Formats: sequence, C-alpha cells, structure tokens
Amino acid sequence: MTVNTIQYLCRMKGVLAMATLLVSMACKSEDLAKPVAPLATHCMPTETNYFSCRIQGTQKVASLCGRPVNELPADEVAPDLGLEYRFGRIAQVEFRFPSDRTRPAQKFFGEHLQPYGEGVSIDSVLFESGDASYAVLVREGRSKFIGVSVAIGKKYRELPCDTSANVSSFFSLVLTLPPPK
Repeated sequence: MTVNTIQYLCRMKGVLAMATLLVSMACKSEDLAKPVAPLATHCMPTETNYFSCRIQGTQKVASLCGRPVNELPADEVAPDLGLEYRFGRIAQVEFRFPSDRTRPAQKFFGEHLQPYGEGVSIDSVLFESGDASYAVLVREGRSKFIGVSVAIGKKYRELPCDTSANVSSFFSLVLTLPPPK
C-alpha cells in the first residue's frame, strides 16, 4: 500500500467512526434491540393483501384479502378475486364478508373519486352486509383518512387506522372492481 492509500483509509476510518457515534447518539440502545413488528393482517401468505391495518386504539385489524389482480384472465368481465373482508383480532376474526364465499366479486364495488379536483382523492372498496354499508377507504387531501367506515341507517362511524397501513395493492383493486350501481 502506498502512503496516500494509508492516509485515505485513516481519514475514512475517522469518518466512519464519526458516523457510528452520531447514529448511536441518535438511537437509544433499547430502540435498536426492539424487533420490528410485522404489519398485522388477516391475509394468508398465498393471498394478496389489498388492505390491512390495525384500528386506532384497539387490537383489532381490518383486512381485505384475495387473489392477485395480475393473475386474472384479461377477458374476465366480472373478475372473481376471491375477495374477502376480515375484521377482528389476529387469529380471532369476528366478522367475515362474504360469509358464504359465493360469487364474492359481485358483492364488492370499487370507486375512485376526485370531488374537488386534483387536490383530493377518495379510493374505496364498498360492500353491504345486512343493514350495514361498509367502505374500506383511503382519502387523500385536506381531510386525510385511511380506514373503514360503517353506516347503519342514519348512524355513521369511521374506524381510522393507526399509523401503519398496508395499501400498496389497494389502488389497483379499486380500479379492477365494478363501480357501484
């Protein structure tokens, strides 16, 4: 090794030492030791996780699971995604829709709205069960919201997600489903 190479390596060692010191000062040791929790979902590994999140202030999880959109035949008019909404604690699903697993594609609708132009968008997957109307939705803009809304008669309730939500495949699902009637 040349003298220049040794001097360069010594300088780099100093830069690396400084970076390590800064990182260790910024992070508490107990934070580094904590394992990162996987995102909670009711979806099976063989299913596409279209939407999953823990509902704020609870241990309950809302998930929308099904077949991958990209595996559907291109000429399929009413795609059967095997779509299912699941709600409850992990490993303790309290509500499942559709409960009969028959023709689920005809029970879900997708809607993409931009009611105020480019600044606000609302993407939702809609379904009805009994007297209740559900919307799994992502609203961007002034009144940002990610979660589930439930309407029964004149009563309306929004169940917001906590800070972590998996919506990466949600938007393609919204555009694949038929619009509401």
